[in-house]
Amino acid sequence: MLTTASLGTVLACGDDASPPAWNPALTEGPGPTSGAEGTSTAAGPGDSTMGEACEPGAVEPCLCPDGLSLGEQVCLDDGVSVGACSCDTETGDMGSSDSGDPMPPLPREACYLGANGAGTTCLPLVAFYADLPAGYEYPAPMLADGQDRPPLALFDVTATPGSTALAPNFALDELAQPSVGQWAVVQPHAVASLQAMRNLAGPISVVAGYLSPSANAAMGGELYARHQYGDGFDLTPLEVTVGELSALCTAEGGAVVEFESHLHCEFSAVPVDEAFFGPASAAAPGGIDALVFDAWIEPDGLAWWAPAWGFVEGHPRRQWVARDAMGAVLVQEEGRTFVAPPGTRQIEVLVGGRVRRTRSLAAP
Repeated sequence: MLTTASLGTVLACGDDASPPAWNPALTEGPGPTSGAEGTSTAAGPGDSTMGEACEPGAVEPCLCPDGLSLGEQVCLDDGVSVGACSCDTETGDMGSSDSGDPMPPLPREACYLGANGAGTTCLPLVAFYADLPAGYEYPAPMLADGQDRPPLALFDVTATPGSTALAPNFALDELAQPSVGQWAVVQPHAVASLQAMRNLAGPISVVAGYLSPSANAAMGGELYARHQYGDGFDLTPLEVTVGELSALCTAEGGAVVEFESHLHCEFSAVPVDEAFFGPASAAAPGGIDALVFDAWIEPDGLAWWAPAWGFVEGHPRRQWVARDAMGAVLVQEEGRTFVAPPGTRQIEVLVGGRVRRTRSLAAP
């Protein structure tokens, strides 16, 4: 969650000319390959040539038939040819059963609602697996459910016009921008929830969408900020209040942190999209409550205020309630400080929509 400029651009759907999800340098499969003089060099059945010398018996990675995952091939005795690519026939994982590092096949694209809501606007994905680009050093996952695991695939923000609609009212350049990362994750379920909120709230300004880990760190974001996972957004409502937009985020299954002028809405409790993150692990999803927020009530002259901790983006929204000795509500207000009316015996404040605190007052 950050108070930065709005993000993102949308990619067009299902382009057959899209680059493959994985593109190792090795030649895979049977058949001749071109030699240095442009002539063909024969290889044995099921074998191929590497185009350069290799050490006999050495194991090299190769592209599996699914076109997405890696297997293993062995350099043959001639020091040039390699054997057939060995892959797990069901998953496409590397042939070694004790490698401990499965490479699950991933979809070639992620599809969004699009301008007409049909769900046919798709962005081609590039599978990086563990070899993410520089600047995409995600923190080690800490949650048992894997909701904070690094992505395995990303899309190229620069490959599609920023004006492309990922949803009827949200363009790619509102949700991901090259200035904060050429490669991005924007989860389709999160975009659908944003659109559902917009349908009821009217226009919404996206203050911050996807951020690469390096951009998130440069802007002072939390280590596990959901901006990096494509399901967290900072939003400013243009026709409703922050509180009303907060309620809509919650209704869509989101978690909210409220600030005076905007809110952070994230859908971290919804399982992450396997097109980007690979297969899920077992366990119930976590959420924003894993972050630490705190607040307390203190006197401030003739008024009261609520110092807060953990709201890194600015002043959290503070909603005050004063009650009498019977518990009846005397007044409800919003602001950084609060003046309790006569007869108040208890003060309550909700800070950032996350922390609720009460303080009892002695009778005069």
